[in-house]
Amino acid sequence: LVQKFPYASLRFSKVVVPEVNVDSPDTLLFVEDLYLQIGLLDFFSGDYFVSEAEFNGGFFRMKTLEDDSKNYVFWKTSTDSSESQVNLSNIELKDFTYQLTHRNDLSLSVTIEKADINGDFSAEEVELNSDLDLTLLSLVVDQKELYTNTEISGGILFAFGSENEVYTFQSNQIEIENESFSLNGLYSNEEISFWKASLIGDKVNAEKCMNLIPLESRESLKNYEVEGKTGLNIDLGSKNGFSVLVDIDNFRGKLNRTGTSAELILNGYSGSYALNDSKSNLDIKRLDGQIGPGKFSVKGAIHSFTRPRFDLDLQGKLELDELKDFLNIQFAEKMEGEVNFDGVLSGDIRSNKVDNVTLLKGINFKGDIELKNGILKIRDHNQSFTDVEGLLEIAENAVVANRLSGKLGSNSFVLEGKIDNALPFLTGEGESIYVTADLKMPVLKLEEVLSSSSDAESPPSLSFPEKVGFKLGVEIGEITYKSFKSSQITGIATYSNGLFSLNPVSMGFGEGSIRGKLKLREIEGGFEVASTALIQSVEVDKLFEGFDNFGQQVVTSKNLDGQINADITFGCVMDSFLNINKESIGSNVNLTIVDGKLQNVQSLVEVADYIRSEPLWNTFIKTEELKSKLKNIEFDTFRNNLTIENQNVTIPEMEISSSILTLTASGVHGFDNSIDYSMSFRLSELLQTGREKESEFGYIVDDGTGFKIFIRASGSLENPVFSKDKASARQSRKEKFEEEKRNFKGILKEEFGLFKSDTTATLPQNQVDEPEPFIMEVEFGPGDTLPDSTQTKKKKGKRKKDDYEGLEDDDDL
Repeated sequence: LVQKFPYASLRFSKVVVPEVNVDSPDTLLFVEDLYLQIGLLDFFSGDYFVSEAEFNGGFFRMKTLEDDSKNYVFWKTSTDSSESQVNLSNIELKDFTYQLTHRNDLSLSVTIEKADINGDFSAEEVELNSDLDLTLLSLVVDQKELYTNTEISGGILFAFGSENEVYTFQSNQIEIENESFSLNGLYSNEEISFWKASLIGDKVNAEKCMNLIPLESRESLKNYEVEGKTGLNIDLGSKNGFSVLVDIDNFRGKLNRTGTSAELILNGYSGSYALNDSKSNLDIKRLDGQIGPGKFSVKGAIHSFTRPRFDLDLQGKLELDELKDFLNIQFAEKMEGEVNFDGVLSGDIRSNKVDNVTLLKGINFKGDIELKNGILKIRDHNQSFTDVEGLLEIAENAVVANRLSGKLGSNSFVLEGKIDNALPFLTGEGESIYVTADLKMPVLKLEEVLSSSSDAESPPSLSFPEKVGFKLGVEIGEITYKSFKSSQITGIATYSNGLFSLNPVSMGFGEGSIRGKLKLREIEGGFEVASTALIQSVEVDKLFEGFDNFGQQVVTSKNLDGQINADITFGCVMDSFLNINKESIGSNVNLTIVDGKLQNVQSLVEVADYIRSEPLWNTFIKTEELKSKLKNIEFDTFRNNLTIENQNVTIPEMEISSSILTLTASGVHGFDNSIDYSMSFRLSELLQTGREKESEFGYIVDDGTGFKIFIRASGSLENPVFSKDKASARQSRKEKFEEEKRNFKGILKEEFGLFKSDTTATLPQNQVDEPEPFIMEVEFGPGDTLPDSTQTKKKKGKRKKDDYEGLEDDDDL
């Protein structure tokens, strides 16, 4: 009688009502305090009409199960004729949670901070006025959560009848997230269960309107903030799956990229957004926008935000630096220029989300795209593309360049072809590009291009770009790298997944040409190199100069002349600074040099100094004249086949013949400039007289089988150590003896028919019918002494006996 005076009230505390029609019942209704109010006069007269109810704290969990049974129908029809009855006209709820689950297609959870519901609950057609202040905790339709934590307040008129299960609601003013709307709708639970609602707002806050977009679509725009006012009409429903239709009229405002200063200014937008059964569509009647100083206009449609399909007419002019900030392009440190466009943007993006990548992937643009004054600098790289200009179009996810020109550093280029996946690559988020094009450059300075670091103090290094592949038809007027310089370069350059190749490639070099192929495979810390090359008529001094004298200064471009022809196979491993791992080098060089010269090679000149130090050789050889000959050796043709392996260059026996000197040499040259050479000279070319010897029979001519001296050079190329090469001399005598033996048998076979079964018996190759010149040969063996001075035409000076000791067993002659 006291708590709710002037009403009498019946108070229940901690009311619990269990579920029904379920196997394991849970709590259906819980109320902390429940008051049923009765008029005071009715109370005293014994007529207990319950007119009001108050629920303070608790929850009500209604469920419709898969078999259409309900967990909340717990009352029964009564035949009791008692006068007492419930005739509610007002229900008040405070801090009360209402939950509704309808099969698996609808779930609703609401916290009611305060609600007053007035009306005749006992009438056949009920109309209830309510004043609500609640929070929509969650709305799930078809197992997809559409809304969470949305504040709703205002007055709503509810109406329903006892003959059907159709509930209508409407409001002239209701606030959702503090924005005012008019509301009308219904909920039907007759043949099928569904609901629908319509919200209409005038000049509502666009940022608050984002909360009216279902979560699934809101995710697409999570990186952007919206400002401005717009007219709004929202229709929601669940009859054929959840659906949303949003009509926007003359939206003016801003769209900001979160965390950046970039913004899209909307000068006017009219259109609609529709979502039906997870399929979305944005219809753009007209959009006029501005990013920085650049302006554009759009009309058309974007179908399905989860897997967007574009059909848009675009016109405008944009600045690349503003676009870079707005799209948050991270891979580029600098991106500038002006883009003019007029055409149709279309395409189908095969993705399950909308982000920077998918907005730029799988689309076509038919029309004109003109790029002017473009600049692109890749982050953490020294390269800069400048003065980029061209006409472009987008087709099948590729940028097609009819003509794209610019500079890479100071290197000008013209590119014609296509760049697959170019637009997604600009986002720097996991996408790769592939370029198929023709590239023309007047000059390519490799030192600029190969530098991968922006640190000016670090040496230039080569690093293949990530997420890039290409196949280029190359025409370059000139390539330079350090002292290397070539011209008229043509070929096919390809790169993919860490493998770069030039196949084929040809270039002019040193008045000649080089043709071949090259492969560079990127490995940890460097590259594997494999190449073949055919060198034709290249000036040998230019070759040495271009390759920096192959890392040594003993025989340089200043010491060489002539034309080189070579067939080369080569393989090695290099680090990222193009330094070769010497242990990895393997090569075979089939080499020919014509019209050659060896000039002022100090290690050759030192041969004469060594001969001068030998008493016996100095007796016969005019060392000063030999030194003069060795300073300038000219020859017609030189051939050899060199091999490189295990840090050694193996030089098979070769003969360098000139009009004044014949030098035979072979040996091994180490990469550390260690040497082990064997050299021989014909004695007749080194005699003191300096001319052919004359006898009573005429001139004594060396036919190639006369005396030779053998010298070994070991140690290092900078400081060679010379000695007599007895092993080579002994081997030469053995070979000479075997040859004479075969020749002698051949004569006997020819003249007398002997040794018929001996296939080694052959006539001398130089045998002719005319008499041969007289050949005089002298050999010094054990027990022999030097000829008496009276037997020579010119008396020699007397030498000390000690100078000749130990020569009796010498094999140097």
